[in-house]
Amino acid sequence: MRIPLGTALGDIAVETARHHGWDALKDEELLKRGASEGFTVLLTTDQSLGTEQADSPLAVVAVDDNRVPALLAALAEIAEAIRSAIPGQP
Repeated sequence: MRIPLGTALGDIAVETARHHGWDALKDEELLKRGASEGFTVLLTTDQSLGTEQADSPLAVVAVDDNRVPALLAALAEIAEAIRSAIPGQP
């Protein structure tokens, strides 16, 4: 399911954890499940997730604000962070 952020990011596919039924998963399980389903990056507002899960199979990109206006204002930075994200690096 593409969401407005996904549409705005163009070639970067965006899907929600809720869409996949993963919204109740704990951090570690969410990262493992996402990786097993072929995802490469998790976009989150949890600023500490990347450092807490340093051995994550997914790259973690944290944003300060998940409200649509804030996300749209930061699209270029978010897209660059997603494209350059490396698993295990905060």
